[in-house]
Amino acid sequence: MKQNCCVAVQIMSSCSYPNSADDLHLPSSLAQVSIDKIDEAVIKGDDKNLALLLKKEKLWSRVIFKSGTTPLHLAAAKGYSRCLIILCESANQIQLKVIINFQNNDGLSALHLTSQYGHNQCSRELLLRGANSNLCNNYGDTSLHTACRYGHAGVARILISASCNVNIQNKNGDTPLHIACAMGRRKLTRIVMEAFPNVEIRNSQGDTPFDIVKRKISPKL
Repeated sequence: MKQNCCVAVQIMSSCSYPNSADDLHLPSSLAQVSIDKIDEAVIKGDDKNLALLLKKEKLWSRVIFKSGTTPLHLAAAKGYSRCLIILCESANQIQLKVIINFQNNDGLSALHLTSQYGHNQCSRELLLRGANSNLCNNYGDTSLHTACRYGHAGVARILISASCNVNIQNKNGDTPLHIACAMGRRKLTRIVMEAFPNVEIRNSQGDTPFDIVKRKISPKL
């Protein structure tokens, strides 16, 4: 869906970027029409047109929609790996270091979105370029929590191979293993177990992952 909201960016030094979309301003050099075209190319997965647009417009990495979403978030959610690569390669090292881990208003990074929608290749590309797999969203979920919640075993393997922390607890105290067990995802449970997580961690209800499994097998326990 096209972003029908105001777009905001901030003019700042190359090593200073915002952490949210609040109180930002649109530089005159970045015309609304250019933003709309970049947005449209990403949503359609039109990597050739996107590459042409980015040759003319170098400020895409400072584009933040009202929701806190960036063009990189859009490419990640859609699973358009070519567009994602083009966006990353058009940013300089300092820009990329920040924008690749930029979190929207829900605390979601681009990697959270590839984990939610099960986009293996996009997840690999983000990790290769420095995406932080241990960032937590507004609920405290990491990308691995998200992959376990939505049932994406391939992404989970990729994240674990990239040495993500398998013991991070979200705001309910759940680790990714708690989530995999609670959702009844046997394959994901095995994958996470292969990373040797701490199985004694208890969530806010005082449950270990094993407690959750026992209750699912025998609800009366």
